[in-house]
Amino acid sequence: MNNYDIIVEESKKRFLQWDQNKMIEKYSLRADSEYLYVSFCDRPYRIHRGTAAVERMNGGTFLATGFNEVMSIFDLLCYGKDGAVLSGQWVSLAKLAHHVPTSSGNNNMFAAYEKLFDLHVKGLREALDFFGYEPFSPGDVGCVFHAFPCLPIVFQFWQSDDEFPPSINFLWDSRTLDFIHYETIFYIEHHWLQQIAEEIQVAK
Repeated sequence: MNNYDIIVEESKKRFLQWDQNKMIEKYSLRADSEYLYVSFCDRPYRIHRGTAAVERMNGGTFLATGFNEVMSIFDLLCYGKDGAVLSGQWVSLAKLAHHVPTSSGNNNMFAAYEKLFDLHVKGLREALDFFGYEPFSPGDVGCVFHAFPCLPIVFQFWQSDDEFPPSINFLWDSRTLDFIHYETIFYIEHHWLQQIAEEIQVAK
């Protein structure tokens, strides 16, 4: 097991110690005797109530999940504040960073996705249309998607031109940190970008 696998297994153990009935009530989750059902990045997932195994549902097929998905889902369900509500005010990650003790930026963290989207702008638009996302501007391409039904996010993309390279930006509700921890923002962003990139690659 690598370090990521170890962290996921420890998180599963902690998840099983939490009150699942409270989660169901708090987030209006669908549930049965075996599973809790949750939407993450606009895709359906299920969590086994006895083992905390997380699977993505794709029709009648259940797919294995990765570190970003598991950690994001568990963070909301276990650590989101009671009574958390959105402000309706979009802010940058830099604004949210003021609410945490330390933060570090990486200007190149989206470089691979920026390059892909710049080469396939039409494919990017088609991928966002495929998922039925609400358009958002400003930006050459933009949309609103949901990390969870209770937590919308804005995605913006600007194509390269003679003066500037391609650029990706995300906007978050100013009260996002009432729902998830700061580091979970990066898990969500990268998982969602990978999801869109995979759709573009399939369509090529």
